[in-house]
Amino acid sequence: MKKVLLVVLSAVVIMLAGCKKDSPVKPTEGPTSDSYWPVTAGNSWTYRDVTGGGAGTFTIKMTGETYTINNKTYYTSSSLQNGVNVIAYIYEQDHVYALRDTLDNLSTSIELQLCDDAEPTGYTWTMQCTDDGTLSGVPVQSVNQIVSANDDMTVNGKTYHNVIHTQVKLQYDLGKGFETVAIYDFYLAKGVGMIEADTSSGTTLIESETLASYSVH
Repeated sequence: MKKVLLVVLSAVVIMLAGCKKDSPVKPTEGPTSDSYWPVTAGNSWTYRDVTGGGAGTFTIKMTGETYTINNKTYYTSSSLQNGVNVIAYIYEQDHVYALRDTLDNLSTSIELQLCDDAEPTGYTWTMQCTDDGTLSGVPVQSVNQIVSANDDMTVNGKTYHNVIHTQVKLQYDLGKGFETVAIYDFYLAKGVGMIEADTSSGTTLIESETLASYSVH
Protein backbone atom coordinates (compact mmCIF):
# COMPACT_ATOMS: atom_id res chain seq x y z
CA MET A 1 0.00 0.00 0.00
CA LYS A 2 1.35 3.39 -0.95
CA LYS A 3 -0.10 5.60 1.77
CA VAL A 4 -2.84 3.75 3.56
CA LEU A 5 -2.98 1.46 6.54
CA LEU A 6 -6.59 0.21 6.79
CA VAL A 7 -8.90 2.93 5.77
CA VAL A 8 -7.22 3.35 2.39
CA LEU A 9 -9.04 6.59 1.84
CA SER A 10 -8.05 6.91 -1.81
CA ALA A 11 -4.33 7.57 -1.24
CA VAL A 12 -4.77 8.99 2.29
CA VAL A 13 -1.81 8.99 4.67
CA ILE A 14 -2.83 7.65 8.06
CA MET A 15 -1.09 9.90 10.55
CA LEU A 16 -2.91 11.12 13.66
CA ALA A 17 -3.01 14.88 14.15
CA GLY A 18 -5.39 17.57 15.21
CA CYS A 19 -7.00 15.72 18.11
CA LYS A 20 -6.25 15.81 21.81
CA LYS A 21 -4.23 12.85 23.05
CA ASP A 22 -2.55 11.79 26.25
CA SER A 23 0.96 10.44 26.63
CA PRO A 24 1.45 6.88 25.38
CA VAL A 25 1.18 4.12 27.97
CA LYS A 26 1.49 0.39 27.87
CA PRO A 27 -1.83 -1.43 27.55
CA THR A 28 -2.98 -3.05 30.76
CA GLU A 29 -4.55 -6.05 29.11
CA GLY A 30 -4.30 -7.81 25.79
CA PRO A 31 -6.95 -9.15 23.43
CA THR A 32 -8.38 -12.62 23.42
CA SER A 33 -8.18 -15.17 20.62
CA ASP A 34 -11.70 -14.11 19.67
CA SER A 35 -10.50 -10.67 18.58
CA TYR A 36 -11.02 -9.56 15.01
CA TRP A 37 -7.99 -7.32 15.42
CA PRO A 38 -5.49 -8.80 17.92
CA VAL A 39 -3.68 -5.75 19.30
CA THR A 40 -1.01 -7.48 21.41
CA ALA A 41 2.40 -5.82 21.17
CA GLY A 42 4.54 -7.36 18.45
CA ASN A 43 1.69 -8.69 16.32
CA SER A 44 2.36 -7.96 12.66
CA TRP A 45 0.70 -8.28 9.25
CA THR A 46 2.28 -8.01 5.81
CA TYR A 47 0.01 -6.97 2.94
CA ARG A 48 0.19 -6.95 -0.81
CA ASP A 49 -1.01 -3.61 -2.08
CA VAL A 50 -2.29 -3.11 -5.61
CA THR A 51 -3.26 0.29 -7.00
CA GLY A 52 -3.65 1.74 -10.44
CA GLY A 53 -0.06 2.90 -10.18
CA GLY A 54 1.47 -0.47 -9.40
CA ALA A 55 1.97 -3.02 -6.65
CA GLY A 56 4.04 -3.38 -3.50
CA THR A 57 4.04 -4.65 0.08
CA PHE A 58 3.98 -3.13 3.55
CA THR A 59 3.99 -4.46 7.13
CA ILE A 60 1.91 -3.25 10.07
CA LYS A 61 3.17 -3.88 13.60
CA MET A 62 1.50 -3.24 16.96
CA THR A 63 3.82 -1.14 19.13
CA GLY A 64 2.38 -2.00 22.54
CA GLU A 65 1.50 1.64 23.26
CA THR A 66 -1.93 3.22 23.60
CA TYR A 67 -3.36 6.70 23.30
CA THR A 68 -6.46 8.01 25.04
CA ILE A 69 -8.51 10.22 22.75
CA ASN A 70 -11.83 11.66 23.86
CA ASN A 71 -11.89 9.18 26.76
CA LYS A 72 -11.46 6.21 24.40
CA THR A 73 -8.37 3.98 24.39
CA TYR A 74 -6.70 3.27 21.05
CA TYR A 75 -3.87 0.82 20.37
CA THR A 76 -0.94 2.11 18.33
CA SER A 77 0.40 0.50 15.17
CA SER A 78 3.20 1.54 12.87
CA SER A 79 4.29 0.71 9.34
CA LEU A 80 7.13 1.84 7.09
CA GLN A 81 5.75 3.15 3.80
CA ASN A 82 7.90 4.84 1.18
CA GLY A 83 10.51 5.54 3.82
CA VAL A 84 7.99 7.18 6.17
CA ASN A 85 6.96 5.69 9.52
CA VAL A 86 3.15 5.79 9.45
CA ILE A 87 1.31 5.67 12.78
CA ALA A 88 -2.31 4.51 13.10
CA TYR A 89 -4.62 4.05 16.09
CA ILE A 90 -6.96 1.09 16.44
CA TYR A 91 -9.96 0.91 18.76
CA GLU A 92 -11.07 -2.49 20.06
CA GLN A 93 -13.78 -2.57 22.72
CA ASP A 94 -17.37 -3.71 23.26
CA HIS A 95 -17.35 -5.71 20.00
CA VAL A 96 -16.50 -2.60 17.96
CA TYR A 97 -13.32 -2.28 15.88
CA ALA A 98 -12.41 1.13 14.48
CA LEU A 99 -9.56 3.16 13.06
CA ARG A 100 -9.07 6.82 13.90
CA ASP A 101 -6.53 8.94 12.08
CA THR A 102 -6.00 12.09 10.10
CA LEU A 103 -6.38 12.61 6.39
CA ASP A 104 -3.35 13.79 4.44
CA ASN A 105 -2.89 17.58 4.51
CA LEU A 106 -5.85 18.01 6.88
CA SER A 107 -5.98 18.53 10.63
CA THR A 108 -9.33 16.78 11.03
CA SER A 109 -9.26 13.32 12.56
CA ILE A 110 -11.60 10.79 11.01
CA GLU A 111 -12.79 7.50 12.48
CA LEU A 112 -14.27 4.60 10.55
CA GLN A 113 -15.76 1.53 12.21
CA LEU A 114 -14.41 -1.61 10.61
CA CYS A 115 -16.59 -4.17 12.35
CA ASP A 116 -19.16 -4.82 15.08
CA ASP A 117 -19.04 -8.54 15.80
CA ALA A 118 -22.14 -8.43 18.03
CA GLU A 119 -24.48 -7.52 15.18
CA PRO A 120 -26.03 -9.79 12.51
CA THR A 121 -25.63 -9.78 8.76
CA GLY A 122 -27.50 -6.88 7.23
CA TYR A 123 -27.12 -4.61 10.26
CA THR A 124 -26.65 -1.00 9.14
CA TRP A 125 -25.64 2.03 11.17
CA THR A 126 -24.71 5.64 10.46
CA MET A 127 -22.03 7.44 12.42
CA GLN A 128 -20.50 10.88 12.67
CA CYS A 129 -16.96 10.04 11.66
CA THR A 130 -15.34 13.32 12.75
CA ASP A 131 -15.61 15.12 16.06
CA ASP A 132 -17.70 17.99 14.70
CA GLY A 133 -19.37 16.15 11.82
CA THR A 134 -17.48 18.04 9.11
CA LEU A 135 -14.41 17.53 6.94
CA SER A 136 -12.80 20.67 5.51
CA GLY A 137 -16.01 22.46 6.43
CA VAL A 138 -18.21 19.97 4.57
CA PRO A 139 -20.70 17.78 6.50
CA VAL A 140 -19.47 14.18 6.48
CA GLN A 141 -20.73 10.85 7.75
CA SER A 142 -20.24 7.14 7.19
CA VAL A 143 -22.94 4.55 6.55
CA ASN A 144 -21.77 1.10 7.59
CA GLN A 145 -23.25 -2.32 6.89
CA ILE A 146 -22.31 -5.83 7.90
CA VAL A 147 -22.50 -7.53 4.53
CA SER A 148 -21.75 -11.03 5.79
CA ALA A 149 -20.42 -12.86 8.85
CA ASN A 150 -18.96 -16.23 9.81
CA ASP A 151 -17.69 -16.76 6.27
CA ASP A 152 -14.73 -18.68 4.92
CA MET A 153 -12.54 -16.62 2.60
CA THR A 154 -9.41 -17.46 0.64
CA VAL A 155 -6.81 -14.71 0.26
CA ASN A 156 -3.49 -15.27 -1.50
CA GLY A 157 -3.97 -19.04 -1.35
CA LYS A 158 -4.82 -19.27 2.36
CA THR A 159 -8.34 -19.88 3.67
CA TYR A 160 -9.51 -17.94 6.72
CA HIS A 161 -12.55 -18.76 8.85
CA ASN A 162 -15.07 -16.64 10.78
CA VAL A 163 -14.67 -13.67 8.45
CA ILE A 164 -16.81 -10.54 8.80
CA HIS A 165 -17.26 -8.30 5.76
CA THR A 166 -18.16 -4.69 6.54
CA GLN A 167 -18.83 -2.09 3.87
CA VAL A 168 -18.32 1.57 4.77
CA LYS A 169 -19.67 4.35 2.59
CA LEU A 170 -18.07 7.74 3.18
CA GLN A 171 -20.59 10.47 2.41
CA TYR A 172 -20.41 14.25 1.98
CA ASP A 173 -23.26 16.76 1.93
CA LEU A 174 -22.41 19.38 -0.66
CA GLY A 175 -25.82 21.00 -0.37
CA LYS A 176 -28.06 18.35 -1.91
CA GLY A 177 -28.00 15.83 0.92
CA PHE A 178 -25.43 13.18 1.75
CA GLU A 179 -23.89 11.45 -1.27
CA THR A 180 -21.35 8.63 -1.31
CA VAL A 181 -17.86 9.65 -2.42
CA ALA A 182 -15.95 6.48 -1.56
CA ILE A 183 -16.68 2.88 -0.57
CA TYR A 184 -14.44 0.75 1.63
CA ASP A 185 -14.85 -3.01 2.02
CA PHE A 186 -13.12 -4.48 5.05
CA TYR A 187 -12.69 -8.21 5.71
CA LEU A 188 -11.64 -9.21 9.24
CA ALA A 189 -10.98 -12.78 10.38
CA LYS A 190 -11.37 -13.84 14.00
CA GLY A 191 -8.01 -14.35 15.69
CA VAL A 192 -6.15 -12.94 12.68
CA GLY A 193 -7.15 -9.35 11.90
CA MET A 194 -7.74 -7.64 8.60
CA ILE A 195 -7.23 -9.99 5.67
CA GLU A 196 -8.38 -7.65 2.90
CA ALA A 197 -9.38 -4.03 2.37
CA ASP A 198 -10.67 -2.61 -0.90
CA THR A 199 -11.30 1.02 -1.83
CA SER A 200 -13.69 1.96 -4.62
CA SER A 201 -15.05 5.12 -6.18
CA GLY A 202 -18.36 4.33 -7.84
CA THR A 203 -17.76 1.04 -9.63
CA THR A 204 -14.02 1.62 -9.99
CA LEU A 205 -11.64 -0.27 -7.70
CA ILE A 206 -8.90 2.13 -6.62
CA GLU A 207 -6.86 0.00 -4.25
CA SER A 208 -6.80 -3.54 -2.88
CA GLU A 209 -4.78 -4.72 0.11
CA THR A 210 -4.56 -8.46 0.76
CA LEU A 211 -2.87 -10.32 3.60
CA ALA A 212 0.29 -12.14 2.56
CA SER A 213 1.57 -13.26 5.97
CA TYR A 214 1.10 -12.51 9.66
CA SER A 215 2.36 -13.21 13.16
CA VAL A 216 -0.25 -13.02 15.93
CA HIS A 217 0.30 -13.97 19.57
